[in-house]
Parts: sequence; C-alpha cells; structure tokens
Amino acid sequence: MDILLNTTLSQINTIYKLFNIRSYDNFLIVSTNNINPMVSICNDYLNEIYNKVKYFVYEKHNNIYKLLFVVPRIIKNTHSYVKNIINTNLKIMCKYSGSYIVLFFSFDKWYFGFNYQVYVLDNNIHPILYNCVKNILPNLDTNICYHLILNDTRLRKILLAQNDINSELILLKKTYKYTKNISELCNNFKNVSYYHVSCLDELYYKLIELDNKNKILKKLYYLGFVLEHNEVYISFNTSLVNTLSDFIPYKYTPSLTHLYLYQNNKLNIFLNMLNSFVTNDELINRINNAFNTLSKELLDIYHLTRNKKNSNLYGSLPSSYKKMLYILHKTYMMVSNSNFDNEKISLNISIVYKKLKEIDVDLLRLLFIERSKIMYYDIKKCSDTNIQCYLLK
Repeated sequence: MDILLNTTLSQINTIYKLFNIRSYDNFLIVSTNNINPMVSICNDYLNEIYNKVKYFVYEKHNNIYKLLFVVPRIIKNTHSYVKNIINTNLKIMCKYSGSYIVLFFSFDKWYFGFNYQVYVLDNNIHPILYNCVKNILPNLDTNICYHLILNDTRLRKILLAQNDINSELILLKKTYKYTKNISELCNNFKNVSYYHVSCLDELYYKLIELDNKNKILKKLYYLGFVLEHNEVYISFNTSLVNTLSDFIPYKYTPSLTHLYLYQNNKLNIFLNMLNSFVTNDELINRINNAFNTLSKELLDIYHLTRNKKNSNLYGSLPSSYKKMLYILHKTYMMVSNSNFDNEKISLNISIVYKKLKEIDVDLLRLLFIERSKIMYYDIKKCSDTNIQCYLLK
C-alpha cells in the first residue's frame, strides 16, 4: 500500500477524489469515512487504502504536500479476513480501550491527529491529553510522529460510574515524518505489550484464557488482542467485550450511557454482569431519584402553564422544557379522548415518569442540563428566592 509521500494538491484531488479531502491550517486530511456505500471502488489501489486506512495527513510546504502519518483501520475479526492468514508465527498486541491519537510537531507547535481531524495541542481543546504530555514534551523528538492510545477508559467509567479514573498514554509505534519508516519505542510513554503466537489456534486459546481471567476477577480487565497481518489490523475481542458492547450505544458519554440504559431497563442487567462493583445500587438510586424529582417539577410546571396561564413563566422556559410540556399535553389529550367515563382525567407523576423513559435520550440529556442552568442562574441568583429562603430559616 503506497500512499503518495510527496505530491501536489491537484494530484491528491485527482487520485483520492473518492475519499473525503479537507484542509486545516497547513494540513490536508484525506479520510475514508462516510463514503457513499453505493459507490463502488473498482480501483485496486484505492480499494486497498479504503480497507486498510482510516485517514492520512499531509503537511503543506509551499506547493508540495508531504505525508505526515497514516492512521490504520482496525477491523473486526471476520472469516473473510482470517481465512487468508497462514498459520505461522504471528505478532499480536494487547487491545486497549481508548482513542487513537497521533502526536506530532509542526510549524513550531505541537499538534495531534484525532478522529479524522488535526488540532493544536492545547489545554482548552483536549485537557486530558494535554495534562498527560505537558511534562514530557521537551523530551520528545520533533521529527517523530507518536502513535498513541489515550487510555481514558470510557468503557471503564461506564462500568465503574466514577470520574476519577486515571488516564494514561500507551505508545503503539513511532514513525518518522515524511516517511513510513518506523522508529524504536521509547521510555517517555508506556509501551504497548506484544506477544507471539505460533498460529491462530493459539491466539483463540489465549482469548479463552483472558475470558477466564475476566470471570475470576469479575471485572473487565482484558479486552483482547489486535493482530497485524499484511498491514491489516484485525481485532480479536474477549467474549465479555462483545457482550458489553451490545449494550453500550456508540460514542455515548458515560453519563449519557447510564441514562440510556436506565430508560430501557437495562442498567441493572448491564452493571450486574460484573457484580463486584459496589456502586451499582448507588448509581441506580441516584438516577431514579433524579427521574422522580424531574417528573414532579415538570408536572407542577405543566399545571402552572396550562390554558396559557403564567405566560411569563412559560416564555422563560428553555426549549427542552417546552418540548416536554408539549409531549405531556399531547399525552393528556390522548388519555382524555380515549376515556368514555365521566371521571376527571389528569396527569400524574407516574405518567410523567413513564414519558421521561420513553423520550429520546438526547432530549432527556438537555432536560437535565437546562435544569442545572435554571437551578443555578434563575433560582440561586434570584434575590426574591434568597430572601424567602432566609426568612424560612
């Protein structure tokens, strides 16, 4: 797979026109994501890049673009890839949960490549990464691109429901700028662990060993392995990773994942897969209390603003609250129209609670975020409220 090392913008646009090409500052990012599935890549050269690469970055020097680094694609273990692997001595590395980041120096600044984009290394842009590397930057080689896994462990935070889990950087490899040559690993980072297996059967046996260790430890300690074969990176997951991944929505934050699972009555099942965690009951009770509190508050606001009453109150509500009130009123009308008795119909906390579990998780997230803003800005800083609270003491 020979990606052009030194080229021009016109050549890049001509050769890689099927890929996504965008510029940032003095860099050009060519990525293979979001390509229309209806587009058939008949060119063997482009097809090979598409199957092996996530994105690659060029650095602009006058009118010449020099290849900085290539981020490989890691694919799932499937029969179509594994069947072509010859049973010989194979090199595998431990799999880590985290973000693939490339740290490099260019134009008198440190940058990092992450998620198909290039950013300046800055505390305001990525504070976790910045805090991990700020003390070792003077010791790093400015001619090297550092391929790292930021093991900030989103998965562990979801499982442990804690925010104080330490992050660490794990060095996968070092490549020289403007070439594809690989340098030796260094002592500035924790180096990735490599193993050698004689054949695929031995690899599968090692996966079984990791699964057994996870069961004994009752926690997700081992994720699996990554095998590199002919520049293709193939992921071999432990069974526990595959099981847990089925529960976790893609790219959700830990807090949003917990809300999503709670909405779908899966949080307790998910956490009990690893029953050694003592935070399960505390987390579930906290979310349950938050749902109950929000249900009571929404019900009170609904009654206060019905039939266009308290228009000033309604006008001051954020958009998520107004959308939720509309959902509640729609529910009220449906219940009223379906009731043929003369009994008085009204919403109650249980109905509101049920609706909170049914709405889209992004709307639920906004409700909690905007509630926090209301509590801080509109209530805490309200002089009338402060006077009333003082008199009630």
